[in-house]
Amino acid sequence: MLTGWQRYDHFSVPCELLPSAVPSLISCMTYLNTSKLVRMEEVFTNVSEILDCTTRLEYCHFPGSSVHQEIKHLYRLQLSFQRIKKSNIYLGWANRANLLMRFSSPSYIDQIFSEVSSLKNDVQRIEAQLENSLREVFPEWSVNEWMFVNYRPFSDEINKLYMGLSQLIDQTHFPVRPLVYPGRGNRNNDVVLTEL
Repeated sequence: MLTGWQRYDHFSVPCELLPSAVPSLISCMTYLNTSKLVRMEEVFTNVSEILDCTTRLEYCHFPGSSVHQEIKHLYRLQLSFQRIKKSNIYLGWANRANLLMRFSSPSYIDQIFSEVSSLKNDVQRIEAQLENSLREVFPEWSVNEWMFVNYRPFSDEINKLYMGLSQLIDQTHFPVRPLVYPGRGNRNNDVVLTEL
């Protein structure tokens, strides 16, 4: 028995949208309907024909396929952001502590800023496309909920990093070490910085 749902229960946020699950669902059904053991490449070829896709289930033309495409696009942007956050420059010169203390090397900030700026523009550019694709299939309240749960936190995180980096780029003077970090170790009643 194959089943599918978009929520675990009435109180849950959407877990997966049907249009983004269609290629996987059809692939599973195709595989289960074969009477012999087949390679997955054959399954993908059959499913690509069924869903009118280019090779490897890219650029399909089935009802809701635009939602599938835009969610894949968003996922690729999220992977790009994860790559930035794992980079040596981010880890050493653009992390939370650097942004909070406004203390970093301008040359490294220049390097990562261009990547973050480009990604921020890409994320802003797909917002309308994603919303329009969702509206083709779902009512407005579902579109708003999905965007709030899945798009906005990602967009907000990128914007927060962009703003922090922007402040560092404009900075011409930096504090001298030792820096006074906010939190438990700050027992001298020094000024505690507010978080970005």
